[in-house]
Amino acid sequence: VLESGISKVCLSACFEKDWRCLSRFGVDSGKILKSYGLHPASKAGNSEVERLKNFLPKADAVGEIGFDSRSFSEFGKSSQRNLFSLQVELASEFELPIIVHCVGAWGELIEALSENFFGKKGFLIHGAACSADIAARLRKLGGYFSFGERNLRFPKAANCLREAGEDRFLLESDSDSLVGAGARLDRAAKMSAEILGLGVDRVAELSRLNFDRFYHGE
Repeated sequence: VLESGISKVCLSACFEKDWRCLSRFGVDSGKILKSYGLHPASKAGNSEVERLKNFLPKADAVGEIGFDSRSFSEFGKSSQRNLFSLQVELASEFELPIIVHCVGAWGELIEALSENFFGKKGFLIHGAACSADIAARLRKLGGYFSFGERNLRFPKAANCLREAGEDRFLLESDSDSLVGAGARLDRAAKMSAEILGLGVDRVAELSRLNFDRFYHGE
């Protein structure tokens, strides 16, 4: 199933309509991990969170969850905060890490993480493109950061990657399909290598090590 060069990957179903499809997706010798969550840009509440609970016994993470300021007017900041907190509680209950989506609401995210994240596992900022200062604060809270070719085109993402450091970054394809994921990850690795001043092979190895540490505590 996986393209050449990809040793492990985590797939996320962050809208309810996608959960069952991902749950039926074949697992290849532990190489495909699965994450289920309720994206902040979704009209969801307690009933959806209760249904999410059914998928978590076989999950590897909860997510994407978080905050998206672009949808505050439609879904409400308080609704996103409530949805985030409920899912963080589930992550703690099932001892799972969380995958975070955040756009334009870093203050809200840091406040929510500081108040709510009591689980044994950490959290991963997907498509990280925050300032170095925000990245430092998130790192202090235990955060990891993932980068793809799309967000690495922006200076903030490059600064975020430098602040994340060699032990807290992962590579991502940020795509709806595994088709072409290898090529996208290769480009992300090359861009990351240039930013960090490392060889591409070393970046790929560090990403794999950080992946295992984040998802498995290895």
